[in-house]
Amino acid sequence: MTKRALVWYAAYGSNLSAVRFSAYLNGGQPLGSGRKLPGSRSTTPPRQSIALTLEHALYFACRSATWGGAVAFVDPRRDRRFKVLARGYLIQLDQLEDVIAQENGVEPGAVHLDLARLREAGSIDVLKRTWYRRALICGELDSWPIVTCTAAWGIEDVRPAAPSSAYLRWIAAGLVETWQLSLESISKYLRTKPGISSQRASPSAIRSLFAEALATEG
Repeated sequence: MTKRALVWYAAYGSNLSAVRFSAYLNGGQPLGSGRKLPGSRSTTPPRQSIALTLEHALYFACRSATWGGAVAFVDPRRDRRFKVLARGYLIQLDQLEDVIAQENGVEPGAVHLDLARLREAGSIDVLKRTWYRRALICGELDSWPIVTCTAAWGIEDVRPAAPSSAYLRWIAAGLVETWQLSLESISKYLRTKPGISSQRASPSAIRSLFAEALATEG
C-alpha cells in the first residue's frame, strides 16, 4: 500500500480542534503548548473532517511537559458501554505516520505503519517506551480504515491525573466545532472521565474550565 493511501485519523483529545491539528501537518506551536511541532512531510489538507464515535473508554493520565498536565488516552480495548466523541480527518498514510511520530516526540519519517498488518492484528505498537505508541483500528468508513493512537497500557494500569486548562480548552473548542455541543454538554461529557472526575471541584467549577473555548467560538 502506498504512502498516499487514505485513512481516517480519529482524534479524541486536543486534535479535536482543526486549528490545533493543523500544527501536526503544517508545523507550529499551538496556544498553550510548550512545544513547537515540525509538521508532516506532506502538508496536504485533510480531504474531509467528520464526527465519529469510538467504543473505548476515555481517560486522562501522565504529565505532559508540553501542556503542564495530564493528556487524553483511550483504553485500547473496545467496549460498547463507552462512547468517545471523536473527529475523523481523512488524510494520507504518510501524514498519519508523521502525526503519530510527533505525538511521541520523534521526527516525522520515524514511524512506519503497515496498514495490512494493522487491519489483521487490530493494533500495533509502532515505537518503544513512548506514550502514544499503539496504533489502533477503530472501524472502517467508506472503505478507509479508522485509526487512532493511544497508550499500550489499559485504563486500570495507570493512575488518572488532571489535565491543564490549556489542554482542555482545545478539547472543548474541538467539541464545539465537530459536535456543536453547548457548554453544559461539554461539561457533562468530560467531568465523568477519570482524571477530571477525581478533581475536587464542583460541576460548576469544572464547567467554567470550558467557558473560554465557547467564548472564542462565539
